[in-house]
Amino acid sequence: MKKGIYIFRTNYKEESDLEASGVYKKIQDQCKVLREFFQVDLEIINGYGATAKSSFIDAFYKRLPFTPILEKWKYSDKYSEVDFLYMRRVIHDRSLLKFLREIKKNNEKTKIIYELPTYPYDRELKGFKNVPYILKDKINRSRLHKYVDRIVTFSNDTVIFNVPTIRITNGIDFVSTKKRKLRTVNHDINVIAVAVFSFWHGYDRFLRGMGQYYAAGGKRNILLHMVGDGVSMNEYKEIVEKYEIEDKVIFYGQKSGKELDKIYNISNIALECLGSHRKGISISSSLKSREYGAKGLPIITSNKIDYIPDDYKYQLRVPDDESTINMEQVIYFFDRIYQTEGDFEEVNKKIREFAEKNCDISITMRPVVEYILGED
Repeated sequence: MKKGIYIFRTNYKEESDLEASGVYKKIQDQCKVLREFFQVDLEIINGYGATAKSSFIDAFYKRLPFTPILEKWKYSDKYSEVDFLYMRRVIHDRSLLKFLREIKKNNEKTKIIYELPTYPYDRELKGFKNVPYILKDKINRSRLHKYVDRIVTFSNDTVIFNVPTIRITNGIDFVSTKKRKLRTVNHDINVIAVAVFSFWHGYDRFLRGMGQYYAAGGKRNILLHMVGDGVSMNEYKEIVEKYEIEDKVIFYGQKSGKELDKIYNISNIALECLGSHRKGISISSSLKSREYGAKGLPIITSNKIDYIPDDYKYQLRVPDDESTINMEQVIYFFDRIYQTEGDFEEVNKKIREFAEKNCDISITMRPVVEYILGED
């Protein structure tokens, strides 16, 4: 049986935060599939603790062209004693290139497979302070082709950074993803948004739409359940305060497991990304769209979701721009599903079955397995 190592370099300081993250669950799901065919060790590298310098000096130091972003990548013989190495994208620096070079130098037959969760991704690093990171990344990623055998991408690109790609779609393990326990649906519209809130999620558009709707005398009860945290949280709270809709928006913080399931069980619509245009992405393969599908939830999105056809009746596509989200459209979407189809359990079942058919991770990871086996 072939052997491999899955490397996940994380910035989470606390183990509890890591375990609660959707990305970590996805990695566990990927390893579960790989372990059906190979012997795979999951190695988690915590990225903190790079230097003992003060925070200001440390921040400046990491932005220099030839310094490591976090701690240096450390090579050991175990990386060259396996048949393959699977890694998720990090910000590229010289330390990473040296690490990959050592692996290939000691065993050129070790297949290095590199996953890009998003591509292109430069606009995720927003702000002037991140320009040095972007420049450092661009300089070093141009050399990846010397060491990386395949890049796994959710885009349609056949070559990235001069490296051939393995094109897949994102997937989740439907066996371990619990079904939503649907409660009786009434006229209340309970919308859920689960994320590490960043500018590209665009939920400010939905909040402003809610604010304008109620400022104009709107009567329908629309509740937004915001699960997570992130850099955009303060902006969201400011919008809620400005429009005085504190009774319509609930901020839960980060939740997982049974606590998250309880929130899913009272929700009847889910928000996917509403701001992908802000980072230049037009097609989404997000984990969240899969989880929403597994929970049997209709989705509101501004971008195309790769596994969902344009005429899918359980999807509301809103404009892919900076306009506020029209709550009348949301109300119509809700009523068309829940007040015309009648059988709420059947709606839930249809959405989940469609998502499972297209997004179960045992299906989506198959091209990677075939490449490792040499069947590509």
